[in-house]
Amino acid sequence: MKKVDRIGQKIIAGFEEKQITPIVRDLILKHKILGFTLFSRNIESKEQVIELNTELKALARQAAYDLVLAVDQEGGRVARLPEPFSQIAPMRAFGDRYKETQSTKEVYELGRTLGREVKEAGFNLNFAPVVDVDVNPDNPIIGDRSFASDSQLVTVLARELIKGMEEEGVQSCLKHFPGHGATTKDSHLELPEDGRTMQELKHTDIKPYHTLIDENCGSSIMTAHVLYPKIDPNYPATLSKTIISDLLRKEMGYQGIIYSDDFLMKAIRDHYDLADAAKRFFEIGGDVILICNEPEVTLEVIQKYRN
Repeated sequence: MKKVDRIGQKIIAGFEEKQITPIVRDLILKHKILGFTLFSRNIESKEQVIELNTELKALARQAAYDLVLAVDQEGGRVARLPEPFSQIAPMRAFGDRYKETQSTKEVYELGRTLGREVKEAGFNLNFAPVVDVDVNPDNPIIGDRSFASDSQLVTVLARELIKGMEEEGVQSCLKHFPGHGATTKDSHLELPEDGRTMQELKHTDIKPYHTLIDENCGSSIMTAHVLYPKIDPNYPATLSKTIISDLLRKEMGYQGIIYSDDFLMKAIRDHYDLADAAKRFFEIGGDVILICNEPEVTLEVIQKYRN
């Protein structure tokens, strides 16, 4: 995927329904939206999701481009595909088993399964794996979505999951940079803060990213809607030049795709005009924003951005 000037090609959108609506058609045919991410609300069966994704891709072909179709199929409590797709345990269960067996084969095979099933459903991007290090047992949003509280173990298993998924032809996404594992609040509901210093983050949460970036492992990275006041007192990571441009792009040398987390989460929506936030995100080195529902909001952002 290349960086382009067209604002539609910098947005992954979402919608409420289980079928294509007029506004979704317009986002594709008129605005060449980069893609969509689907949730459980959009999916009722294997046959229906395959048909929906097939129709979305066909519309994009009418507009002479290829659509990105994304899903959060992590396993555990963050999984969108219903039976007969595999119902997978949380990543913590795989981390615990690895401690006993010291074998990465199960997680590699899990990656293959995820990739195969996500692709069969019509998606080409899975927003996984979570590489957050679960350093706070009271964290309401990460918890067992993380492989472990140990950054080395997270790195080893994330690597295997990515390998398996990408061998099946599905793009991966490391999330949530620079680390959501120490917060006590849920960024869907409010803006969390993490009071650690840059050095503390580098010794824990950032380690998996550093290793995997150096190995060129992973298709993309998603940012965290978390404020780190000792690093940047003014902006959460998604909008922080210090974190995205200076740290991730320059210091860590990351040249791949950077996605924002969902701009409709209250950590962003309650504090910023979304078009202004989008402009800032792109200016500091981000590539694609997510607006995971309310397609009319996506249209508003496109129009404001152009003005």
